[in-house]
Amino acid sequence: MWFIDDSLRKNNSYYTLQMNKMAEEYGCEPKLYYGDEMFSENINGIEAFPYEMWDEIVKYLTNWKKTLPDMPEINLDIKSNEVFEELKDLSPSYYRKLFDNDDIREQILPILFPQKTVLKMLERYFATKEEMIYTNIAKKIDNYLQKKY
Repeated sequence: MWFIDDSLRKNNSYYTLQMNKMAEEYGCEPKLYYGDEMFSENINGIEAFPYEMWDEIVKYLTNWKKTLPDMPEINLDIKSNEVFEELKDLSPSYYRKLFDNDDIREQILPILFPQKTVLKMLERYFATKEEMIYTNIAKKIDNYLQKKY
């Protein structure tokens, strides 16, 4: 097993334990490598991989990293007014799906709306509407904000 990033050693004991089990069950000799360790390995006196390959891998990964786009901002509360304007006219079915799903409510919404600014704006907006579906959505949002679910 090979981890390119040698900072992943924190799970070393877990992988070592699993590889010991594999060795017993399969009668093989698994090895664990981090970073460039595999490139300094000799098997029967023969270099397994030329060390130059490691340098080339690092070079390509460095160039690849430079071409990656910036991560998009996922905190939607940062531009709360803009996000509110985009979300307020979504179909009620979207809100029902969001607030009726425990996993989304507990794991996703806190990431997207950490300050709950947009959610508070949506709750106030839907509370002013007369249609029952919107008052129910406002209640769902309020329950989420008050952690009453």
